[in-house]
Amino acid sequence: MTEKIKVLLFSMLVLSTLTTAQTTPTLIKDINTDGFFDKGSLAKINGNYFLPVKGNKVVFFANTDGDPYEEQPYVTDGTTAGTTLLNSTLYTALTKSHAHDPKNGLVYFSARKDVQVSSKADTELWVTDGTTTGTKKVKDIEPGDESSEPKDLTVANGLVYFTCDYGSFVKRGLWVSNGTDAGTIQLSDKIPNKIINFKGKIYLSMKVSSWDNELWESDGTVAGTKKLWIPLGASLNGILATKNFFYVQEGTKFSIFDIATKKATPLVDTYTNGPLNYDGPVSVGSKDFFATGKNFLTSSTSKNMLYTTDGTAAGTKQIKEFPDDLQQSYLYGAEKFVAFSAPDAAGLKQLWLSDGTAAGTTMVELNKGAESDPNSFCRVGNRLYFAAKYKDAAGKNYGRALMITDGTAAGTKLAYNLNSNGDDAKVTAISYVPLNNKPTLFFYAAPNSSIGQEPHKVEVSLISPIFEAENANFPADVYPNPSNGLLHIQAEDLASMDVYDLQGKVVLTKKHCSNSEQIELPKGQCH
Repeated sequence: MTEKIKVLLFSMLVLSTLTTAQTTPTLIKDINTDGFFDKGSLAKINGNYFLPVKGNKVVFFANTDGDPYEEQPYVTDGTTAGTTLLNSTLYTALTKSHAHDPKNGLVYFSARKDVQVSSKADTELWVTDGTTTGTKKVKDIEPGDESSEPKDLTVANGLVYFTCDYGSFVKRGLWVSNGTDAGTIQLSDKIPNKIINFKGKIYLSMKVSSWDNELWESDGTVAGTKKLWIPLGASLNGILATKNFFYVQEGTKFSIFDIATKKATPLVDTYTNGPLNYDGPVSVGSKDFFATGKNFLTSSTSKNMLYTTDGTAAGTKQIKEFPDDLQQSYLYGAEKFVAFSAPDAAGLKQLWLSDGTAAGTTMVELNKGAESDPNSFCRVGNRLYFAAKYKDAAGKNYGRALMITDGTAAGTKLAYNLNSNGDDAKVTAISYVPLNNKPTLFFYAAPNSSIGQEPHKVEVSLISPIFEAENANFPADVYPNPSNGLLHIQAEDLASMDVYDLQGKVVLTKKHCSNSEQIELPKGQCH
């Protein structure tokens, strides 16, 4: 059953513009102090780097001495003294994936003990709650020195799903865990090509033979892990999901898939199998954006197109054609726009912004005469922080700097000067975590020429929200408290929300909600 939340506000809504933060970024800790390695402690991983756990702490993975095989789990409260290594003999296998369980405040990851011999790596599933005692091996799936190599970790409703594709045949396939040994079980001996969470439930592109794939679903039980749909010819080349829609790549057709009716509605024909932008569509309100390269059958001409869709074939619109490959791009959504990196006419990677119209899809040149190569986008309300090579109007070069955009060229600017020496700040791995009820950005940067990329933080903001649900038994979390007009609301089966002031006036209404929402309150009002 879906529900609506009422969010009631008190205190003063601070007037705000597209200024950035109220504090200065600070170095959390210089972890890699080995002079031979000057690249800092940045770990080579994908996904979020900084993950909140219990006790107002944040877990991240750092490289202690520059060795690419020695990434280890750390925890921080945002201070140097409060940043510690969780297990000095544990080395993570982050290329195999890690996952955050916000419901229980846990981080799952693949790791091994301090064993250098590859045949005795003993890589298994581990979990941490941000404490030393709570950092432990979940289950020794392949006993002894052998490895089960857990990967593709995906969390839904307090459970982590993963695959094992190494070791004895009987132990391969799809697994699930609640974080305990007894609660870690094999769901299927088949190995999924992809695992995704859509509206709190797990869906799988399941490999059933060397050439056939089917759509499966799982509720975390063996009986509830079952076949959902077989596409024509079993040609399921991919599955993708946003908060709005579920998609399948069926042969060369990119389609919306209705879970209830098990019906696929083609949106575009890509003419090749799966040439969508990395990670596929992103949601902006009730619509999704996606990009694809479309090869015409009659010639070698390639059209690289940005689309928007309302979930219907008729409502799937071409926005803008690009001269070069969009398949290598990630799209990042805010409340009213998307941002992405795409080539300009000269083939240089630049920042592009789109509101879903051709006229509102524009390039922003941040590094005059060269590429800005924007990446590491992170949403905070209706703005995106990101890293890009930046040169100001006076010609001053900031290297890879911390930037911010509100979706317009005028509102795209330098957020902070991280390196006063004029060296490359090398900003990356930007993550947003409300820490101690304060909106906080965590990221890696090089503050000067003697310190490599190391973890930093900055508070990006103050209102004190309280909330109630129309159904008193409906659990929800609203944070941070205090806030600067940016609220996070997390609840299962959330359909929509209304924000009221103390006089009962609706100041904001949001429909088509996901289970985790960021909303930015109206500016310049008292509540």
